Amino acid sequence: MKNGKNSKITSDKISTPIGRIRGLSLAVCAEDMFGEEKKVYQGVPQNTYSVELLFPKNEKVNQEFFKDIVALEKMLMGDAFDGQENPHPVIKDGDKTKDPNYEGFYVFKLKRNGAEGRPLPINLNDRTGQKTTADVFYSGCWARAQFQLKTYEFKNDKGKVMSRGVTKDLLTLQFARDDDPIFSKAAHGDDLEAIESYDAETDELLG
Repeated sequence: MKNGKNSKITSDKISTPIGRIRGLSLAVCAEDMFGEEKKVYQGVPQNTYSVELLFPKNEKVNQEFFKDIVALEKMLMGDAFDGQENPHPVIKDGDKTKDPNYEGFYVFKLKRNGAEGRPLPINLNDRTGQKTTADVFYSGCWARAQFQLKTYEFKNDKGKVMSRGVTKDLLTLQFARDDDPIFSKAAHGDDLEAIESYDAETDELLG
C-alpha cells in the first residue's frame, strides 16, 4: 500500500478475472478511442476512459475475487476515513439493479481520468506481451483489467469535506477473446457465458 498525505491511499496493482465487456468508453471521441484529449478545464484534460465488465456470480473464482475486493475496500476506508462507509461501493450486485441484463452478474466499472494518462491496451493472445490497438475492444468481447483502488476526499472552497470514498483506477485493458457483439439495450444475461479464466496461483490478487 502507498499511503500519502490527505488520507490518500493507493492499493497495489490488481488484475481481475476475465469478464465480458458490456459498456465501453475509452475516450471522448469514439472514432479515436485512445486519441487526443478534447475536453480541457483549467488546462487539465477531462476525458474519462471507462469499461464495464460483467462476471457471473455463480463462478467460484469470481466469488472469491470480489470477496477479497470488498475486504480490501473496507480496509482502505478504515485506514483513511476511520471506517466510514464507501458512498459508491466498488462492486455492483447485478441482482439489486433494475436492469435485467445485470441479473446473475457482478458489475464492475472502472474509470481513468484523461489527465492521468491513457489506459494501456494489451492483447493476452500475443506472447510477446506487446500493447495492441484500442479498436480490438468492443461490447461483447472478453477481457480483463488491471487497476488500483484509491481513496479520495473532495473539499469545497472553504475546506469542508464534501465526499470521501474508494474508487477504481483503470491501468490496462487486456483483450482475451472474441464473442458476439452485445449492446446496452440488447444484451441479455443468457448471452453471457462464463469461461475458465482466473488462475489464483498465477494471477495474484495483489502485486
